[in-house]
Amino acid sequence: MKIDIDIARQELRLSNGKRYAISTAKNGVGEKNGSFCTPRGRHIVRARIGAGQPLGGLDRRLAGLSDGGEIRVIQAECPSNRVLAAMPVVLVGVVLISGAIGSDAYGSNPTLGVITGVVTGFSYAAFLLVLRRGNADVRRPAGPLLDATWVAAVAAIGLGLPLGEVNLVPSWPEHGYLLVLALSSQVVGWLFISVSLPRLPAALTSVILTIQPVGAVLLGIVLVNERPSLIQLAGAGTILLGLMLATLRRRANAEPIAEPELG
Repeated sequence: MKIDIDIARQELRLSNGKRYAISTAKNGVGEKNGSFCTPRGRHIVRARIGAGQPLGGLDRRLAGLSDGGEIRVIQAECPSNRVLAAMPVVLVGVVLISGAIGSDAYGSNPTLGVITGVVTGFSYAAFLLVLRRGNADVRRPAGPLLDATWVAAVAAIGLGLPLGEVNLVPSWPEHGYLLVLALSSQVVGWLFISVSLPRLPAALTSVILTIQPVGAVLLGIVLVNERPSLIQLAGAGTILLGLMLATLRRRANAEPIAEPELG
């Protein structure tokens, strides 16, 4: 089907004679990349997203139906090629740094640590998605974080009391260390994460946050004199390589200009 756009009349005309009113770009016409103008020339429609779906519907793999009946898209994001390329690199690094490979990894039971780490990873991913959803209002990043913090505190007390692991009597310097931890990584650090979550693609955020095990290894060396294996150090380097692949971009020498096919 042939479609003609009359910018002067703000009208779309189909080859079957039908006409529709349209609204083209606010910035006018132009072919410069990133100008947010309406490009002129001859264009070809490559794909029809949602073809075959009912009117007002979306593919159920990408959307959910809310109680009111309106469509709600759930994380319908397409990661960039750089992020897709970085994911396997980062995953290899995570496996190496975990201690699952090699016999000289530190810790009393590296295998159990890997298993609990995998479970924690899935739980952590779910938590990040929920927190990202809760931060839809970017003006109040501390609210969802506060809710998550007091819920975690209540859950920890509820699980710890039957196990006899809760001690509410302050002691020094143990509680001093906990206070520093709370005010640094748990307050300041998570506020930064809460601010960035709704502003970055979910896949890119997940890749960037793998910097945490690298930081844990480095802090373990400095603060508690831990000695990671060479394989784990290689894993830290692999993760950093994946992060560079996902986030660093080569600056173009000139901004490309679209060249439409005239006809």
